[in-house]
Amino acid sequence: MSSLPEQSSAAAGGVPGFAAAALPQLAKAEALLLSAVADGRPFTAAVRTETTVDVGEWFRRGRVVGARVGDEWVMVAAGKVPFVERVAIRALTSSVYNHIVGELVLAPAAGARLRQLKMSPLDAGRALKRILNAIDEEAK
Repeated sequence: MSSLPEQSSAAAGGVPGFAAAALPQLAKAEALLLSAVADGRPFTAAVRTETTVDVGEWFRRGRVVGARVGDEWVMVAAGKVPFVERVAIRALTSSVYNHIVGELVLAPAAGARLRQLKMSPLDAGRALKRILNAIDEEAK
């Protein structure tokens, strides 16, 4: 599986190594945090979810962004106290989309603080495809 095409940092609003296809839906702070967490590794399937977490701000919770970074599924939310969680792709073998409540369920993901991500069926399908393709790649 190949990563999404990359833009130069000038074209991506100053976000180095940022995947062009994910840029329109992410705020600059989210993109910068994801880029820092990726630490130069390519990331794919970046999706801004409707799930929110506490990020240390009085009147606002941060929206979670999920992305595949190498052999991990990374979830971040920008704020005064950024939220960062990494889950090994191999720990997500039973992940599914629950269409009743509109959530991507990361399973089994033992030890993860965040296991459900509220998102559209289209975004969940893209994320699941990347996760399951990564699991298949590791199995080969």
